[in-house]
Amino acid sequence: MDESKDLPIAVIGLGVTGLSIVRFLKKNNKNFKVYDTRENPPYLEEFLKISSKSEFISGEIDKNIIDESSLIITSPGIDFSKSFLNHAKINKIEIISDIHCFCENSNKDILGITGSNGKTTVTSLITHILNDIGYSATSGGNIGEPALNLLGKESKYNVIEMSSFQLEYSNNISCKTAIITNITPDHLDRHKNFKDYIKIKMKVFEMAENAVYFRSDKNIKNIDVKNKISFGLDKLNDKNTFSVVKEGNSHYIYHGKDKLLNENQVNLIGSHNLLNIAAALGAILSLDIDPKLTLNSISSFKPIEHRMEEFHTYNNISWINDSKSTNLEATLAAVKGIKGPIILLFGGRPKTENIEDIENFFLNSSNKMIVFGEMKELVESQLKNKDQIIFVNTLEEAVEKANLQALDANRYLIRNKINDKVNVLLSPGCASFDMFSNYIDRGNQFKNIVIEKSIY
Repeated sequence: MDESKDLPIAVIGLGVTGLSIVRFLKKNNKNFKVYDTRENPPYLEEFLKISSKSEFISGEIDKNIIDESSLIITSPGIDFSKSFLNHAKINKIEIISDIHCFCENSNKDILGITGSNGKTTVTSLITHILNDIGYSATSGGNIGEPALNLLGKESKYNVIEMSSFQLEYSNNISCKTAIITNITPDHLDRHKNFKDYIKIKMKVFEMAENAVYFRSDKNIKNIDVKNKISFGLDKLNDKNTFSVVKEGNSHYIYHGKDKLLNENQVNLIGSHNLLNIAAALGAILSLDIDPKLTLNSISSFKPIEHRMEEFHTYNNISWINDSKSTNLEATLAAVKGIKGPIILLFGGRPKTENIEDIENFFLNSSNKMIVFGEMKELVESQLKNKDQIIFVNTLEEAVEKANLQALDANRYLIRNKINDKVNVLLSPGCASFDMFSNYIDRGNQFKNIVIEKSIY
């Protein structure tokens, strides 16, 4: 951090990340001011326990902050105006993230995980494996604890989930191992275009000793890292590769030539989650740990809430909460990875105008889709095959319709002696803000409705 000017550091945003930045600066006896557009941000009370009210300023985030600061440390949710960024550049005021500060100050081995989808599962799985086989690891960043809160905690490894918002203002990402799960269009309302989004994601590799990446993703390329480990859907025999391969009616994970796991040995649902396991195995291998030592740990790992979370079953019908699916690619991965008929609950605030790919979900199948929220208008105008689509106004109505459809589908399976189960899947493929406060609220409401409706 460059604090050569005799001016305070500006902390932008007083959410959970902003509070962690404040604690870090207080511990290091730094002079700072905190700025937030809200008069009463959620962590103001906590802030006032450790700082004075004079160090908090509410109001518009404008160019005057740059003139009055030596450095700007921003929370990930802040979207600066173009004029603000230009003014900072002209005045040579650096804007950095908490992840940047963390990487500069950590003395532990850092594993940095990013990607459009799957990064939380991979982060959690790596942490679970390392702790389970006797290596101490703590996780944080875009999941759980803010990264700066991990400084000083006893552990050998820090496993850090990094969002594009955090990477955007990070220029010192020194990872022992960096992992990219995949890159698909997302958050383009924040980033200029998809090309810029890719560039931001790829920053995680810039100072890494090891790179773990999805080799089937054409957007992940030109990796300038000496030690590379890949995972993908094509079977390769190289010792630095992991593969997810379908053989008969099952999927298997291979390490080079060696078969490691069958999908029936894990608790995670969907073939896309086998790729997440392969990514985690790649990270473990990069630490010179034999992947075969991790198999029991992988088998004991439980799904994370709101991510392909099977929370209720009855009468051969499975209810799955995948509310964290906030883009179309995540939904497509979810439906492709499930066996048996699917009743898909799809909807919310669209992130893209191009949804034709979801139509393949219906072709030559008994699958149904129940659409709710602002997505209804887009589905009605773009999709031609509407015979298997039901439009509703509320999530509660969607659950009621889904239950009726699932019962019909199950009767069909029984009548025709088909050994499958019916899956009712909330995988919205959209932002939640049209009807809910966030994806967690959406997922919790879905589960509550199912339980309260006494669907048994």
